[in-house]
Amino acid sequence: MDTVTFPAKADLRLPRYQLIRDDIVRRIADGQWAPEQAIPTEADLCQAYEVSIGTLRKAIDLLVADGVLTRTQGKGTFVRRPRFDSSLFRFFRFKSADGKSVQPTGKVLERAVLKPSETIQEALQMKSGEKSIRLSRVRLIDSRPVLWEEIWLARHRFEALTTLPLDEFGDLMYPL
Repeated sequence: MDTVTFPAKADLRLPRYQLIRDDIVRRIADGQWAPEQAIPTEADLCQAYEVSIGTLRKAIDLLVADGVLTRTQGKGTFVRRPRFDSSLFRFFRFKSADGKSVQPTGKVLERAVLKPSETIQEALQMKSGEKSIRLSRVRLIDSRPVLWEEIWLARHRFEALTTLPLDEFGDLMYPL
């Protein structure tokens, strides 16, 4: 593995282990390492990031705790296959009247295909003139709205969502 240079938009004020954690996540998202594939050895990663084993292990420990990676004794560290059933809902801390944890449902209210603002275009790394998909979604608990979301997607990556009936979106966007 070659020596790693962090992307220009990386915040170099962050601790080194955090930069490494973020870079590994970026590499996984970019498809450099696929689910169930082993990442390079700790020794190779230490050399590539030019850090001590302790710094690297702190980054890996965070990714294991977040469910992004999994360690197998004697075999290595692997990219974990995403689980959308419960991991996604760790961000929702809603309780019912009797104190039980509840997971909100989702309902897409509106879909539009349009030209995004420059800010959204840049965030989605879209070319000038490309169209996007904007979804307005509400999260419900016991049929009562608790959260409204505006979701922007690059149309060329998610074309199939332009014709999917709104009632078929379901509660989770990621597996869809």
